[in-house]
Amino acid sequence: MVFASIEDPDGRQVELTDEHWSRIVRRRPEVAGCDVRVLRAVAAPDRRMFGRFPSEEWFYLKARGPGQWLTVIVAYARERGYIVDAARRSIP
Repeated sequence: MVFASIEDPDGRQVELTDEHWSRIVRRRPEVAGCDVRVLRAVAAPDRRMFGRFPSEEWFYLKARGPGQWLTVIVAYARERGYIVDAARRSIP
């Protein structure tokens, strides 16, 4: 079931399913309660990069603390995206 849906800066629909969100929070408890910020990172990122795979993009939203970012990984298939991971990270 779809937990939330948003458009990325290129106008592609990106979904966050209940299943993916539960798995993300279980693996990365630091993002529990950050679902709105996760969606904002995709809709209006501060930074954006290609992912490890051709069908993947990484979206970054500046977080509290020096050098802290919320990183959201979106996998795309047929012009539709799915949030597959999110974490707080320090990046240069």
